[in-house]
Amino acid sequence: MRAVYALAAASALGFAASPIFAGALEEPVIAPEPTPVAAAPMVSPWAGFYAGGQVGAAWLDADGDAANDDSDDWLGGAHVGWQNVAQSGLVYGVEADANATNLELGGHDVNSLSHLKAKLGYDLGRSMIYATAGGAYSNIDDLGSSWGYTGGVGYDYMLTNDLSVGAEIQYQSFDDFDGGDTDVDGTSAVVKVSYHF
Repeated sequence: MRAVYALAAASALGFAASPIFAGALEEPVIAPEPTPVAAAPMVSPWAGFYAGGQVGAAWLDADGDAANDDSDDWLGGAHVGWQNVAQSGLVYGVEADANATNLELGGHDVNSLSHLKAKLGYDLGRSMIYATAGGAYSNIDDLGSSWGYTGGVGYDYMLTNDLSVGAEIQYQSFDDFDGGDTDVDGTSAVVKVSYHF
């Protein structure tokens, strides 16, 4: 009789313990590692389209039959441009400006002084330095119009995420006024305000 009780007790313990041992034999569940999320790339405030105005002064010198003197006075106008910024911080783009002037050469009013230029610079964060090169255009009363070349340097500073101020110096040279008999060259310096879209 005692043998029957002992066998029953052993069977009961075996059934009760079987889930524990069965669970212990299962492979542990390993939680997957979290997938790293790449940080969004920083967008430079200098990238994109912009437009604004400028005002300053110009110093021009004429050498020819129709005009042979120099002049310095104010000029001002508007500009529009586009820029992109490489991962290295290199800034490249193009800008066009148009200016009216109060200049006069040999009694002839200088009606306009404008530029179409490529820009190459470096992104310094809130500021940018750059150089320019391209074409220049001017119209002078009685002497006609002329295309020439231009080159310069500039510095811009971002006041807000959309608004920047800057300064720029340009050299320009023309040799086609008055049928090619009058050469004009000189320097302009302006301060600029630009809105970035």
